[in-house]
Amino acid sequence: MLRRITTATAAVALLVGVGLTGTASAAPAKPAISCGYGHICGWDAYGHTFDFYRCDIQRLKYMVGQGTLDNNQTPGTEAVLYSDSQGSVYTYSIAPDHYMTVNWTDVWWIAPC
Repeated sequence: MLRRITTATAAVALLVGVGLTGTASAAPAKPAISCGYGHICGWDAYGHTFDFYRCDIQRLKYMVGQGTLDNNQTPGTEAVLYSDSQGSVYTYSIAPDHYMTVNWTDVWWIAPC
C-alpha cells in the first residue's frame, strides 16, 4: 500500500532540512584538523584532505563534492583554484580566508601564493 505524502509534509521537511527519506542534509562540518600558519588546506565531505605550503601549482586528487578551504597563508596572499587543465579560474581566495565552502568536484588544481 502506498502512502501519499502531502504538500504540507513536504514543505515541513524542506524547512527543517530533512529529506523525505528521513536523512538530514547539511554543509560539511568544520574538521578536527587544523591548518598551520602559512599553509592552505582543504577537506571534502568524504574525508579527503590536503595541506600545501609550497608556492607551486598543486593537482588536487580525490577531492569531490562539497567541502571547505582554509587559506591560512600570510595575510593578503592569494590562492587561485582552477577548474580544468586549460587554466579556467574557478575562484580566488585571499588570506586569511577561513572555512570557505567549495565544490571540489569542479576544482582540479590549486596555486597557493
